[in-house]
Order: sequence, then C-alpha cells, then structure tokens
Amino acid sequence: MSQLRQEIQQLNRRIATIEQFKHSHTDKLTHCSVGMKDRRVRDEDITASATFDTGINTYYHPKHARLDNVLTGVHVGAWASGNLSPGNWIQVDLQSPTLLTGVVTQGRPERHLQWVTSYKIAYGMNQTSFQTIQSSNGNDLIFQGNRDMNTKVTNMFPAPIIGRYVRLIHITYHRHASIRLEYLTC
Repeated sequence: MSQLRQEIQQLNRRIATIEQFKHSHTDKLTHCSVGMKDRRVRDEDITASATFDTGINTYYHPKHARLDNVLTGVHVGAWASGNLSPGNWIQVDLQSPTLLTGVVTQGRPERHLQWVTSYKIAYGMNQTSFQTIQSSNGNDLIFQGNRDMNTKVTNMFPAPIIGRYVRLIHITYHRHASIRLEYLTC
C-alpha cells in the first residue's frame, strides 16, 4: 500500500510540474512578447526575402505572420514563403536593439497543412550584417519547428541575443513554408 501512495505522490508531482510549465508558457507570451501578436510590431516592420504570389500578394504577406493570426476573407492567416529553397527568411525590425530569449511558432491556420519544420535564427543591428545563433560546437543551431498547423512550439535560445533585426530562416517544411510567430524577451 505504501508503494502505491509513493507512486500517486510521484504522479501528482509530475502533474504539478506539467501545470507549472503550461502556465509559464502562457505567462511568457503574455509578459515577454515583442509584440507580433498584439500588433505593437507594425506591419511595415515585418518583411521577407520572398512571399508567395498568386497575383494578389497581400494574401500571404509577412504582416500576417503574427502568432494566433487566423484566416479571414482578405488573407490566409500566415506568411507563406515565395521561395521554398532553404535560406529564405522572414524578418522583424524591432526599431531598437532588443534582448531576445526565444521564439514561438505556429503553422498556417485552417485546412492547408503547411508549417515550417526546422529553421535557424539570425540577428543583427543593421540589415547588412547578421550572425546566426550557434550551437556549442560552433555550427548554426537548427531549431525544431512545428508538426501541425496550430500547436505553439517554443524554442528558447541557448543564451539571450541582442539585435534590432531578427530573421527566422526556414530550412525544412511540410507542404509549404508558412509560419506565424512571436519573439520572447524573457
């Protein structure tokens, strides 16, 4: 009987840890975002190397890459890359040097089954000189992206970075490189 109690206590501790993580994830989005989702980041400060174009380019514009954005009559609710080769990017101009600690991503909403599965992060103080976040062995750190359209995936950086411009550079994707995102400051 005492072993059963110990197992129950152990499970309760695990549940408490999971609940704590769930709340910390929400708190980070609420208190530590740069403002993609709540539109503190202006539309014109979100750019991309290439945007998918069907003749009505605004459907897939980088400004739609805001976390939790949804499909409406005038846009698809996400940025869709116009070039699927690895190395294409979406960039946010934060207007001043900003400390960043992580990024939260989602795929394209609704029925399209499109998301980025891996990416790199580059940052800099100007638009001509960027450095990528490095792994401990000195190579570009590859972040694991999404596995579905709506689940938020949070990747914390190994160490905080400081930059005015930050780029998410897609490497691999499911069906099409489409993304919604938010950067974190704590």
